[in-house]
Amino acid sequence: MTGIDIKEFSVHNSRFTILKILKQAEEKFRMSGVPNPRLDAEALLSRVLDIDRVGLYTQYERILSEEEVNNFFGLVERRNKREPLQYILGNTEFFGLEFVVTPDVLIPRPETEILVEKALNRVKSYELGVMSKNKKNSKLRTPDSELKILDLCTGSGCIAVTLAKEIEGVKVYGVDISAKALRVAKENARRHEVEERIRFIQGNLFESFTIHCSRITDHGFRFDLIVSNPPYIPSSEINFLQEEVKDYEPREALDGGNNGLSYLKRIIKEAPDYLKSGGSLLLEIGYKQKERVFEIAEEREIYQTPVIINDFAGIERVVKLNIR
Repeated sequence: MTGIDIKEFSVHNSRFTILKILKQAEEKFRMSGVPNPRLDAEALLSRVLDIDRVGLYTQYERILSEEEVNNFFGLVERRNKREPLQYILGNTEFFGLEFVVTPDVLIPRPETEILVEKALNRVKSYELGVMSKNKKNSKLRTPDSELKILDLCTGSGCIAVTLAKEIEGVKVYGVDISAKALRVAKENARRHEVEERIRFIQGNLFESFTIHCSRITDHGFRFDLIVSNPPYIPSSEINFLQEEVKDYEPREALDGGNNGLSYLKRIIKEAPDYLKSGGSLLLEIGYKQKERVFEIAEEREIYQTPVIINDFAGIERVVKLNIR
């Protein structure tokens, strides 16, 4: 079976049922090599019908209209061309929150939730003197000692928004070189009602921050915590990535230069100039980049011994660097 031709159907044909149309889409995806064919088919049909997956299961015999079928298979064709499901739907979940995503931003990954968890743990540890708002009897900083966090390469804003949502008494700065990405990030901040606690700045890493906030930095402005999920894929490897990634996600959010370390190196070398004493840098890194990242950190001679955190697949994914 190679899929269906919608013209074959009549509105009164029983083949318009939810169950049968799902099977058709699933088979079409399966033959094209689309990952998670059934789940993707259900997600698309749920969007078209504006019901959740449970609703699909309880209405399997529901007969769909011609318009519903046409709308559904329009989305199926997009997914069949390997356009990411998240871009088709326009949103994705990250850390239990729903985020707007467009082709202007990298799609948030579950691995990046580890970076957020470690940032929250760093805050909750009392080392930075602030507790999560979800912690009972938490003691917050006073306004004159507001916790300041910098999120470099903020993209969709998923890290910045989540931290602003989870931590009371925080001011987050999100930097990205893409104006289009920042529009998405600002929309996500607005939707989660944290726009007053996040300042988004367009520019290139710390360069842009210094340019746009020179008045502040001249007065010794420093951060308690810097976090970043920068581009770290070696340029030569991008064309070998999954079609959904290499053909649709923004290359500038993926390409880390010849060895994948261009951004990581800059951040590690420059971060101490923007961190308070005792502050921390948390970085997401790529496969087999740990040793080189550790070497770069050691060159600064200001970081304590680096700490590595593995992701769910056991891959070294997050590096924590504390200032002495």
